[in-house]
Amino acid sequence: MASFLKIITLIFIALACCSSYSYTAPLSQSVHAQVTKHHPHRHSTQSKYAWLERYRARLHLKQLAFNWTGHRTSVLDGAIFVMKFNSANSSVYVGTEAGNVWRYDGTVWTKLQDNTGTDFATIDEGNFITGIAFDDLNNLYVSSASKKVWQLNLAGGTWTNITNEETGIDDSMVDDLAWINGSLYAVTDFGLVWRYSGGTWVNLPGPLDDQSLDSSSVNTITYDNAFNLYVGTFIGNVWKYDGTSWGQLVGSAADTSLDSSPVWSLKLDAANNIYAATIAGNVWQYNALSSSWSQLIGESTAGSLDDSPVYALILSNSNVLYATTDLGNMWQYNNSGVWSLLAARTIFDSGAIWAITFDIAGNIYVATENAQVWEYVGGTWVPIS
Repeated sequence: MASFLKIITLIFIALACCSSYSYTAPLSQSVHAQVTKHHPHRHSTQSKYAWLERYRARLHLKQLAFNWTGHRTSVLDGAIFVMKFNSANSSVYVGTEAGNVWRYDGTVWTKLQDNTGTDFATIDEGNFITGIAFDDLNNLYVSSASKKVWQLNLAGGTWTNITNEETGIDDSMVDDLAWINGSLYAVTDFGLVWRYSGGTWVNLPGPLDDQSLDSSSVNTITYDNAFNLYVGTFIGNVWKYDGTSWGQLVGSAADTSLDSSPVWSLKLDAANNIYAATIAGNVWQYNALSSSWSQLIGESTAGSLDDSPVYALILSNSNVLYATTDLGNMWQYNNSGVWSLLAARTIFDSGAIWAITFDIAGNIYVATENAQVWEYVGGTWVPIS
């Protein structure tokens, strides 16, 4: 009977992986408030973190199917959606579902507070973290489900809201932040891309009447060597901004997207080739010379990595590509065109891996939906939270 139940559960998860991005289910209160605001062409399902909250409800099914315990204690206070390495102080920063920012200095975790002793969850009323970025002047930027973006000088400042007190930037949630060539960039649920410089937010308008790119949320942002911007959207498109206008890097699907599922992560290598991860479980490469997309075929029969969403990509200094999935696996893509399993889900025993980063020494850090952070040092995975 136990084996039968496990098989049924696995089937359910497989179906969920293929269709979840259009699945409608109750959202958590904090997310629901952010994605049901009226805006032309927007739908509550076309939102990065609303989707993530719905998919997160399947955690108990995965624990049953794969015998995950998920009970290892952590000093951190909730699922980790965002993790960044700050080279200025050689520390790893994570943002949690409970709304706090934590710093790991290589030895201990510290809940970040300003010079008045106030942590982020207090100042932002416990909204979960959606973005983290650092500038060149030792400032930290944090976005959350409150729709706001906050700034803190790490040398001893106070939390400062740099957006509208009530509506944030455009009255929708910020899904990612990035510091690029002297400016802060934010992408939102309303499908807009904003640049913050000199104390002012400026929209980089898309081609549609509502100034969005394709009437879906923008999930992720990155840039190339010439500081051109690249973003991935909820309906599966990748767009490039050359400093003047936006153009779509057309995919092979019938709707010109990559595979008709949300683009969750984008990374570029030294040759400006683009790598895109999708919720359909695929990783795509855009060749900068041929201007075309190709799928980096994975282990599953459908060509995905492990039949589950791919949440995070990262490229090492030596251009090795790594990818993490909802099933808790971490994959490595070598130069011969083959994916290999660097870490199986049985190692972490704690659910989906939503974030990944490197430190200066090249050590890898992964963060999971059960508040776990692991470090890969000398060929060994070590839990550090």
